[in-house]
Amino acid sequence: MEEVGKLILRLTTAGLILFHGIAKLIHGVSRIGDMLAASHIPSFVSYAVYLGEVVAPIFIIIPRIASFSCRSEHDCGDCPGRLPQHI
Repeated sequence: MEEVGKLILRLTTAGLILFHGIAKLIHGVSRIGDMLAASHIPSFVSYAVYLGEVVAPIFIIIPRIASFSCRSEHDCGDCPGRLPQHI
């Protein structure tokens, strides 16, 4: 039951972040670039938002689904995304 709770928490969090990333894909990151430029940071750094709000949630969602679907109790190493039990 604890695994299901963790899965729901990760999917919900990653989903919300991903929705923000999709909004950035649709509307662009020009506002963030303007804020960075006002702080004397190069505006191209704003494209790192895509990593944090699009790529990272996908990496959170996919391994969790793969490890949840693997019900094997043995340590075969063939299960994609299977994390050690102490994490």
